[in-house]
Formats: sequence, C-alpha cells, structure tokens
Amino acid sequence: MKDYISKEAEQYIEVGFSPIIAKNAKKIIEHFKPIIEPLNQRPDIGQNITPYFGGMLLMMYENDLYDWHFDGMDYSKNKELPKIGSNYVYLYYLTKGSPLDIGGWTTINRNFNTLNLNPDILLATIYPKPGKTLKFPPFLAHRVRTTSIERWVLRKTEPATDGKLKQLWINYFFKDKFKRQKIENNKKMGNTVS
Repeated sequence: MKDYISKEAEQYIEVGFSPIIAKNAKKIIEHFKPIIEPLNQRPDIGQNITPYFGGMLLMMYENDLYDWHFDGMDYSKNKELPKIGSNYVYLYYLTKGSPLDIGGWTTINRNFNTLNLNPDILLATIYPKPGKTLKFPPFLAHRVRTTSIERWVLRKTEPATDGKLKQLWINYFFKDKFKRQKIENNKKMGNTVS
C-alpha cells in the first residue's frame, strides 16, 4: 500500500529509509523477542515495550490495537492537552504490519479527553516495512490499526533543532480558538467584526 500525507501535514511529517535498520531488522527481533515477551507486557495499550539504545522497542501481537493517543500529555492547571515539547518522535520500522494513522481536527471544540479521542480528519497513513523511518511531532494524535501480524518498531525521541515545533503546536491547537476569542471579545465590546 502507498503512504498518504496530506498537503497540510507535509511540512511536519517526514518519511525516510534506513538501509542499516532494514539489513539488521531480523537480527534485532531475534535478539529481543525472548526478552520482550515475558518481561514487558503492556496489555493496557496493546504493546510490549523494552528499552533499546536510547529508545524503546515496541512489539504488537497479531490482532492488537493501539488506539488514538498523544505521546505526552500536560495535566497541569486543570487542563488536558498534549505537551508543547521540544522533541520529535522517530519511528524505525523492523517489520511490515498495520499502518500508523495521524489525525487532526477541523472544528474549534476539539475533544482532548484521551479516553474518547477521535480526530475528524486524516493527516497521514504510513505503512510500515523494514527500514522505513517516520518523523512527526508527538502532539499529533496517532494510532496503529488492528494488526494482522506481529509488528515491531523502534521508537526514539530527538530534540527539535528547526524551531518549528512550538509554533506548530500553537497553530494546531489554538489558532482558530484565539481567532474565535478575539471575535467574541470584539462583539462584547460593541466593535464590528469583519
């Protein structure tokens, strides 16, 4: 299947390829499979996790689902929003498997309740294969559809050096909210709004 990245998301979602990961994927899985299965089961999220070279090796069994979520949430001051953060998420795929969907919202009243997270637009769908890499901001809602085979991926985070993440976070979550608030404030003050 072919990857899909919307025009809106092309500026902050990058797909690449690592020949080194592709070449060594089977060896990595063979080494870690006996370790990951009994020690690190996470049935609450449908993944098994083990630390690996500054990242995490994630394994999903056949028929597992990892539903919509953010990587990192801010619960301070009675709010529930993805953290601004200064890191990108990097995924290095070791196997084929079900795609990763990245979603967004078209409406102002976005639902950030992580127990009922349902984006209303699809920003990207990425189909894994050994060696494929993916870079995206952690505050974009994402999921892995129900798997048809075991699915392995190495996940790392790296500091953002391009200075784009904070502005992207503001645009993604608040741009239309601030515009709406400005319009409402103008109306309350009797100003005309165009």
